[in-house]
Amino acid sequence: FCCDLDGWIYRINAQNGEIENKKKITKTKRGLWITPTIDIDGNLLLSTKDSPHSGRVIKMNADFEFIWEFHTNKVLSIPVIRESGEILFGSWDGSYYCLK
Repeated sequence: FCCDLDGWIYRINAQNGEIENKKKITKTKRGLWITPTIDIDGNLLLSTKDSPHSGRVIKMNADFEFIWEFHTNKVLSIPVIRESGEILFGSWDGSYYCLK
């Protein structure tokens, strides 16, 4: 899995390098420039910049179907998953969040 600066996430076949799936996540320039985090169940966590002052942390499955979204100020840090399952990330509003 990888993202690009145009707001797309890709699932790339590790054997042949071909794109298997892709989905547009943001419409903002430089809206996705992070590496997705993969949880123990194979779900993806992404942080986004949706505008100069808004963003999200998104949890989606490997087929890019959204499970949930958490809206906050722009989020440009990689979500970290603790062993307990809590999700940690920083936001440009000056806060460090912990989601259960």
